[in-house]
Amino acid sequence: MLLCGKFPNPDLGTTLQYNCGYWPAKLLERFIWLGTNSQTDFDWFFAHTRSLMVVQMSMGQPITMYGTFYQSTRIEDLTGITWNTSLCTNFRATFYYMENLKKLPVVDISSALTLRTVFWSCGLLRNIPFKGSSINCTNFFGVFAACYLLESFPILDTRNGTDFIYMYYNCLSILDFPWIDTSKGTLFTNMYALNYFAKSFPLIDTSQGTDFSSMYSTWYGTGKLPSINTSKGLSFSKMYYSCLFVEDFPWIDTSLGTDFSSMYTGAYNAKSFPALNTINEIGRAHV
Repeated sequence: MLLCGKFPNPDLGTTLQYNCGYWPAKLLERFIWLGTNSQTDFDWFFAHTRSLMVVQMSMGQPITMYGTFYQSTRIEDLTGITWNTSLCTNFRATFYYMENLKKLPVVDISSALTLRTVFWSCGLLRNIPFKGSSINCTNFFGVFAACYLLESFPILDTRNGTDFIYMYYNCLSILDFPWIDTSKGTLFTNMYALNYFAKSFPLIDTSQGTDFSSMYSTWYGTGKLPSINTSKGLSFSKMYYSCLFVEDFPWIDTSLGTDFSSMYTGAYNAKSFPALNTINEIGRAHV
């Protein structure tokens, strides 16, 4: 049974069923004292809500939180929630596009297998209270993408990560990006794109990478870009697109590359470009 509106202090226990909050929760202006200690599946539970706040709620020990607060754009504070997320394996899109979210309780990612888009477009978050090691996680797609005000990144164990697409995309307040273990990574598309004012980017292990499309696109820095290992790279489309002030681009291995479309487009201040092996290119221009 789903209850809508403002209610006193009931302990609903297990009466809240899977997905019960998906559409009707739009009607709620606030959630008060929902006792859900027996609930473990919170996939899409409060997606698209118009709620202003969560006053007090127990979510017990969830094991999956796929899209739990997806596009709940008005909520600013989730610190009224108590939960133990140490057994949760799926954090995909949990807080996706919560554009007004400023505060949330500690999120234990000890069992996380995917963090894909967990904070995508949480533009007002300044800090992310992660706890535990993410050693089991393989998917870091868009973890911090479009977190414009984020002041620093929580420490992540990325040694088993394979997907780093959009991981640091458009993190405008970060000037220095941390080194992370990407030794198993294969996908780096847009990983650092749209970080206009970053001072530099770390030299990470990309030896297994195949897709470097737009990896550093739209950077207005004047420093040097790292000479990463691209020996297995297939796509370099827009890799350095609109790197306006770079004068000397690093040499990279493009011997297996097939797509070089717009690779250097907008590199207005470049003095020259390194010689690339484009023997496998499929009829596309570099610039």
